[in-house]
Amino acid sequence: MPDVASCLGAFRSNVPAFFGAYEQSEYAAFLERLPCRYFVAELGGTVVGGGGFYIVQSERLASLVWGMVSRESQRQGVGTALLRVRLEHIACNRSVRFVRAKASQYSAPFLQRFGFYTDGIIEHRFGHGLHQHDMYLRLPSRQRREIA
Repeated sequence: MPDVASCLGAFRSNVPAFFGAYEQSEYAAFLERLPCRYFVAELGGTVVGGGGFYIVQSERLASLVWGMVSRESQRQGVGTALLRVRLEHIACNRSVRFVRAKASQYSAPFLQRFGFYTDGIIEHRFGHGLHQHDMYLRLPSRQRREIA
């Protein structure tokens, strides 16, 4: 079980830039029931971020969920490490062909650096001025080897 208070602190540090305030209760409920794999990142013994994923076998798809790094810990490689560890675990499941992420226009460029592409945009989906980018990453055999 992750340190819920620290995870919520990381979440709050990203409101309103990356998350809508209304999402905090959804995130808290997610942390309490933890329905999928979820990783946390620590710096100096303090939880500064987290991210999870679940697999939909019938769709040959993995979906990234609740990925974030506290504002004060961004641009230090924490988000990259969290994404890489999730992709490494996903790549172990040979049936998965795509990884899906729902990101705002502010976090979409980060995912694009790793090969994700935007398949659709829903304006104001996460709140006024926060647009949802439906993003995907193909996992062909060559890329699977690079991740692993």
